[in-house]
Amino acid sequence: MHVVDLRRWSAADEARCLELLSDAERRRAERFLVPAARSCFTICRAVLRRVLGAGIDRDPKSLLFKYGAHGKPYLASDADLPLPVFNVSHSGELGIIAVADGLELGADVERVRHFDDMRQIARRFFSAAEVAALEAVPETDFDRAFFRCWTRKEAFIKAIGEGFSRPLASFDVDFASDDGPGAIRVADAPEESARWTVTPLAVPTGYVAALAATERRRIVMTSVRP
Repeated sequence: MHVVDLRRWSAADEARCLELLSDAERRRAERFLVPAARSCFTICRAVLRRVLGAGIDRDPKSLLFKYGAHGKPYLASDADLPLPVFNVSHSGELGIIAVADGLELGADVERVRHFDDMRQIARRFFSAAEVAALEAVPETDFDRAFFRCWTRKEAFIKAIGEGFSRPLASFDVDFASDDGPGAIRVADAPEESARWTVTPLAVPTGYVAALAATERRRIVMTSVRP
């Protein structure tokens, strides 16, 4: 697991990252109206290329990506070779990049923050069991608990490649604490539930992150520097 702290990257670093991106990625970066979001996308995408290129011994700039029906990216190859799977997420000034072989995965990171309609959002999108668990959380811990739940749910829908076409209330996640792996329970699909584990990730203060995967492995957190 690669962690990118944008506070350590300069404008010159970002310019070098931009050189690694494809024309399509550069156009995508230009569509970000907020400079910080544009910088985060540019740097994380370049780091992804560097990490994948090193893993398969290819020039990072030469890598080609394709996309699933709901936008999940994967490496394209003209040879029948096993390729690493990956997932990227960024929020605020932090990005995470998960890379592995031989499993399915999804990752999500969120900056913990408060907004007025959090409880209404939970009631609209979370399962009944998750809403009940959130209502039992002390007010002082509510914001972090909300994002623990959110990141674990989004990590799962990213892992299965369905995005928000999968209703968030159609499955439950464990989010009681920041420690230890938890279960994912998919309504009326015990075989699918048994395949998945969601694990909280150790990220800087002020953020929460999670990894959903079909296999439980030791997670190594690596800080990526310019």
